[in-house]
Amino acid sequence: MHPDAEVQKTYPTISKFNAGRAPSERILKRGDHDIYAILHFGPNTFYDKEWGYGDEDPQRFAPTEFDAEQIVKACKDGGITGIIIVCKHHDGLCLWPTKTTEHNITKTKFRDGKGDYVKEMSDACRKYGLDVGFYVSPWDRNNPKYGTPDYLPIFREQLREILTNYGPAFELFLDGANGGDGYYGGARERRNIDHRTYYDWVHTWQLVRELQPGVAIFSDVGPDVRWIGNEQGFAGEESFGSFTPHAPRGQRGEPMPSFCEFSENPNGQKDGVFFMPGDCDVAFRPGWFYHSNEDNAQKSVAHLVRIYLGSVGCGAYMNLGMAPDKRGLIHENDVKRLKEFKAAIDSLYENKVFGDEVKLENGVGTVEFGGTKKLNFLKIAEFLSTTQGELVSGYEIDVRRNGQWSTVLTGQAIGLKRLKPIPTQDCDAIRIRITESSAPVDKLKFSGYLAPEHLIGVSSASAE
Repeated sequence: MHPDAEVQKTYPTISKFNAGRAPSERILKRGDHDIYAILHFGPNTFYDKEWGYGDEDPQRFAPTEFDAEQIVKACKDGGITGIIIVCKHHDGLCLWPTKTTEHNITKTKFRDGKGDYVKEMSDACRKYGLDVGFYVSPWDRNNPKYGTPDYLPIFREQLREILTNYGPAFELFLDGANGGDGYYGGARERRNIDHRTYYDWVHTWQLVRELQPGVAIFSDVGPDVRWIGNEQGFAGEESFGSFTPHAPRGQRGEPMPSFCEFSENPNGQKDGVFFMPGDCDVAFRPGWFYHSNEDNAQKSVAHLVRIYLGSVGCGAYMNLGMAPDKRGLIHENDVKRLKEFKAAIDSLYENKVFGDEVKLENGVGTVEFGGTKKLNFLKIAEFLSTTQGELVSGYEIDVRRNGQWSTVLTGQAIGLKRLKPIPTQDCDAIRIRITESSAPVDKLKFSGYLAPEHLIGVSSASAE
């Protein structure tokens, strides 16, 4: 519970699940768990759709060579450390043998109707050391009870089954797409909901906390991880983990999933009342689901690295949308591109020049090299804890060359992590100066590297 009474009054739901500006243990334990995947596979794969209407024939879900281990190994070889399994998308087909609806995996050709896609995927993840997350769409375009009070117990029971039967999860992804036209058991009509009240989030989130206290809940407004506000993978350049969500402009009430001012999500605020870092979701191909006409349309390595620098490098997480093909495998072209992406990210850190910790006196920390060194890529982080949130809201970085200091970078947020390219420098010392903070800062995590210039988009600094 947030300790501020005024915050509790303004945010009665969110404040029950987010204690304030200091990160929770479930966020801190992620450490360098920076790049994970969200795996879209289902009827849409076989209907060549992105959003199923809800009337798709389950028998069409018929992968011919499904191999969970191939999928997991392809992701792991691409530098991905966790997979969020899409257990049910908006079309409503549950990819596990749920007791809540007949519209589930037992009605498909997957393992002759005797399989459990969620189990196979979660087991494979754990076998190869990847963390597991789950996506269960709140919206269900198939269920005839959606939009009525009778649907909420169904959705909650689906959450209970997933969070009880498939092991610990690092994230529960709750999609913001909710309400609209659908099949709804044959009604074929539009059903709108009140996003603020329909899912009774205070009790739904409480159920999640009871079942798995360690899982981070994702939505437009957290309460643990916030949607970054776009599906391009980029946080704001000076994105703060601290965040105060608001209702949409011109409206009143506590912000809720799908009822908030999304324009604030990319940046957060330096004085935000909750610590709620961003999840930057982005598809590896143009679509979230597999489409054969996109077999050569993977994002380039250069683009993926830019996304990495614009998400992880801006204090958020990179959530990469992967999609098995109709065989039930990660396509060969995707496997290749993932490996190339990992090699590129690894190359950023191969040539370490200095680090990892610097002590600050009166807000200034200096690293002497003992000779001239070349660098162009910096990693900075605050020492966050369950009692200490973000402090820094302004800093400058200088390098010394020929006895003269010059400023090479000015920034605002640091928080969880900043990855900052600078023009390639020949220098014999570097210092960081805190120009604005909410309290004194006595140490930072601070390291520098000589990274490939073409990957980080820099050139060599001109010599004086």
